Amino acid sequence: MTDHSRRIPVTAWLILPVVVMALLPWWRNHPYLRDLYDYGLVISGLGLLEQGQRPYVDFATPIQAGFFGLSWLVEKAGGGTYLALARGAAGLIVLMAAGFTFLLARRWSGWAASAVALAVTVASAGQHTILWHNSLGVFCLALVVWAAALAPVLCRPDWWWHGLVVVGLFIGGINKLNFHLVALAAALAWAWRAGLTKRAGWGAVGATSLVWLVVGGILPVAAELAWTGASLETWRHNVVELAVGSRAQTLPQIWSRKFLLTPIHDYYGPLLLPQVGLVGLILSLAALLGCWPVRAEQKTWSWDFLLLPVATILVTAAGAALLATNQDIAYLGLGAWLVLVTGLWLGFSPARRGAVFIGGLILPALLLAAAAWSSAWQGQRSQFGYSLSPRSSYLPAESAGPAFAYLAGLHLPPETGLTMGLLGKWLPEVQADGLRPVFYGEGTEWMSRFMPGLRQPGQPLWVHWDTTYGPRETLRLKQALGHDARYRVVLTSLARDVWPPEIRQLLTRYYKKDLFGPVTTRWTRRDTLSASISDSVDFINRNGGNVAGLILHTDVSPVDLTQTEDGRSLLGIRGGEGRLLLNVPTYRFGAEAVLDRASGAGQGPLHADFKVIVHGAVPEDVRWSARLELPAGQSGVTVPFKVDAMERRLLLIVSVPDKETGELAAGYRNLKISHAIESPDGAPRLRSGSLADAAMTPGLAEKIFADGVTWRPQQLVVRGGQFRAEGLELAAGGELWLHSEGMGGAIRGQLTCPDSAGGRPTVRVVWYKGGRLQIMQQGQMLAGQPFEFRAWCGEPGGWFGILLDPGAGPAPAQVRLLEAKFDQ
Repeated sequence: MTDHSRRIPVTAWLILPVVVMALLPWWRNHPYLRDLYDYGLVISGLGLLEQGQRPYVDFATPIQAGFFGLSWLVEKAGGGTYLALARGAAGLIVLMAAGFTFLLARRWSGWAASAVALAVTVASAGQHTILWHNSLGVFCLALVVWAAALAPVLCRPDWWWHGLVVVGLFIGGINKLNFHLVALAAALAWAWRAGLTKRAGWGAVGATSLVWLVVGGILPVAAELAWTGASLETWRHNVVELAVGSRAQTLPQIWSRKFLLTPIHDYYGPLLLPQVGLVGLILSLAALLGCWPVRAEQKTWSWDFLLLPVATILVTAAGAALLATNQDIAYLGLGAWLVLVTGLWLGFSPARRGAVFIGGLILPALLLAAAAWSSAWQGQRSQFGYSLSPRSSYLPAESAGPAFAYLAGLHLPPETGLTMGLLGKWLPEVQADGLRPVFYGEGTEWMSRFMPGLRQPGQPLWVHWDTTYGPRETLRLKQALGHDARYRVVLTSLARDVWPPEIRQLLTRYYKKDLFGPVTTRWTRRDTLSASISDSVDFINRNGGNVAGLILHTDVSPVDLTQTEDGRSLLGIRGGEGRLLLNVPTYRFGAEAVLDRASGAGQGPLHADFKVIVHGAVPEDVRWSARLELPAGQSGVTVPFKVDAMERRLLLIVSVPDKETGELAAGYRNLKISHAIESPDGAPRLRSGSLADAAMTPGLAEKIFADGVTWRPQQLVVRGGQFRAEGLELAAGGELWLHSEGMGGAIRGQLTCPDSAGGRPTVRVVWYKGGRLQIMQQGQMLAGQPFEFRAWCGEPGGWFGILLDPGAGPAPAQVRLLEAKFDQ
């Protein structure tokens, strides 16, 4: 049973100055934020919760679901804005500074209690201006370790100590796993020490251990699974695998001499106290010396002669591991180490503390408090970032527009504010699902709170190649960026535009890189094949040849419709391998293989490999292949070729060596089918989203033909048209298709526009067969005169098409066929 009466009145007056000292850095820095990388994770995570998504299931995160849940409650309770999270941080600082001073004063003098409480608070919660999981982890660790040290087994008079352990174990279990495992182990260890030293019976020890395991092991996991709907395997992958996979690599470094003198995670600028490892070791050795049992006071051999060295070793290992595996500022890890060592002093309760206590615990604590307070005041952690703008130039975040009302009261660097203002202007339009086809990369995840981007189920909350993105996540991102083309835009902060080689290659290949505002990198997907060929007529006008764009498909590795240095269009790549499939069988096919030196590339020799094969043939059936070499100083080379497809589909392949990626463009131009195969699929569709076929009767069809025209097509298809007394009237986007059924010949006719409001439509007259598209005539109708057209068969069979370009405003046009001559 513990003594509850000592020194509380004497130390009560110290709590206020401790709280004020701990709060001052927060007060100075909380309205300002230099960078949104870390705190942006909380912003975006809570935004996903607002959208109804759940951690682990809808988005992957090694930051535990419980922390997001607690932050969401704090945000709601504090007014629903970012400043609510800042107020939550202030609340945690007050709770730690006041509560820890009060708790430690139960055993120590007020000055000693306040020194340790201040050090632990400013080293952890004081480093942040919003509620942060690492700070909360130190808080829960202290509750459990200290309360369990003072009341190691369940006992009715010590119920409030046990309450602190329960709170610390449960909140810690849903907040931060590595801190929590250390806390749970410490709680169990104190109970078992009580049994070994006969301070409690083994029944009480067993009951206490069972309660701690349930409260700290089963209940937190069960609560997270129940709330998120995740399976235990999904929980383990997020909380254990994603974090341990990268953090475990740093553990061996604790054995190096450098660990004693320099922080492993040295991201936040020069520290006043960089020797955090050495200070932690001194704390541990001082506890071993100061808590060592005095033999003269021991009537019999004590278990503490064995347990204290073991406990010191374990505390040292745990403190070093927390310091090494948490990528926070080093003071926070040292603060956790101080918590563990303080637990030794509380639990082993040496009768004579004296000089070792002062020199080995209190003075290092004051040293840590001074260094950490200075760091917190400067904002080394809370204001971490890359902006060079003075704080006096920071702008209110809400000035970027009403979309950012959530950030009201926060001041950001002017370059960040400018980027926020550009968000709604430059990003792709919202799709039907309310999202934008944008991937928010490293350092820009916070933007998704205000302009939600497209997300894949289970996509990591943030981008970090050593933590959140393992092999499985990286593979899914490769597919989304490459073959699937899910994202039109990729954004990263300028300072964090860092990618694994395989992702960088995809971005270089499919996306164009530029700046999105002053400090953000934007990768915009080039007009990819799927988008550029959606209008077959436009595709041929730009790329040459006679192959309808809609029959072209990508096979594993897509190519881009890009522009060479001479301004001409090219279906090709700038690195890696590209594959282009003609998705119809043909007899004869030809094209040009092109190699073009990129602007700004070196003048050395370059090359690429080209190959045309029969799609799906096993073994590989190569119809043409060549290595095109670009001599030093030459800007481009073009090689025409023809192949016999023998009624098969062809696959065009081009490969660029890795070392020449970005140095050239390699691909195909002027794709031509010279002998096509008739398709049984009906009238062609040359544009994605073309109108539906209209219902036809023989009587209506007759209105198209002038008197004296005896030829009738085997099939006649109308889209977007109406039959009137004068004949067929096509609206904008309307089409008339006439099938010649194995015959060769020509047709002649005209289109007229009635006198009505509206512009004059653009007309395309084409002939089509099996992917071969010949544009016979095209142009805009002129006011007051008919559009005369004539078309002929490129080879026997095929379809004649009269097409009006889609668009708002053009007047309808009436179609009349004046002459038709055909041979069998």
